[in-house]
Amino acid sequence: MPELSAKEATEEMRVYRYVTKDRYRLPVAQADSMGELAALIGRSYGTVRRAMEAVYRGQRTSGPYEYVDLSDEEEEEDVFVPVLRRGV
Repeated sequence: MPELSAKEATEEMRVYRYVTKDRYRLPVAQADSMGELAALIGRSYGTVRRAMEAVYRGQRTSGPYEYVDLSDEEEEEDVFVPVLRRGV
């Protein structure tokens, strides 16, 4: 089996989020693509894309849409979170 190159080993995954409009910006919905996010929140793909582009270009300072780049290590850590219970 061939070994992974340095670039492939540190490959990142982008996660798109719809967040609350307050100062905490808590995630309401999360998806692997803009299309999936749009379907989850009941908006069109074009609406989500235009809003994200406006923030990226500096036309708006913030909005309800954002993305986060996760490395493979971070993604794997988020999948399994051990739960410790007292008295068990």
